[in-house]
Amino acid sequence: MDFEKMFAGSGKGCLRVRGTAFHSLGIADGDMIIVDKEAEMTVGSTVAALDDRHCVTLSRVKGNGQQLAPIIPGAYPVPTRQVLGTVVGVVRQIEQPTPPAAEPAESATA
Repeated sequence: MDFEKMFAGSGKGCLRVRGTAFHSLGIADGDMIIVDKEAEMTVGSTVAALDDRHCVTLSRVKGNGQQLAPIIPGAYPVPTRQVLGTVVGVVRQIEQPTPPAAEPAESATA
């Protein structure tokens, strides 16, 4: 993945996901979604939008391209204040196990 190319130009940024609401979409707690405010918003694309509570939510573009629908099945539509941009990627940091502590060196006695 070429991060330099992905973030070249203006209008791109990352948002950290909190919670498990998007787990069914393969987006986990702690993932970073990459949002491009200049990318075309087409029917079926996923967008990050600011809701009435000033929280960021993910929605799907539908209808004539001007309507947003909940991305999570069964969720209620939330009034949207502002579309922040189109989601163009997801980055996940893999937690590496902590290596075991080094054994203390044994002293040699003769």
